[in-house]
Amino acid sequence: MVQAIADIAHTLGLKTVAEGVETHESARLLHGLGIDFLQGYYFGQPMSRGDLDCWLSQHQPQRVIG
Repeated sequence: MVQAIADIAHTLGLKTVAEGVETHESARLLHGLGIDFLQGYYFGQPMSRGDLDCWLSQHQPQRVIG
């Protein structure tokens, strides 16, 4: 089902987002199925704007999967 949704979205020129990713295995599977963007506790806990600004100033964006 996920593969079909990703294929339809990409055929229409859309990007896909999977929410609620909690494990590395889930992230790898979804990435392998063609999901463009992933979000969830695996990547980080919810945080305030101030905490996010601080975190972003200390980290370089990077590819987590691939």
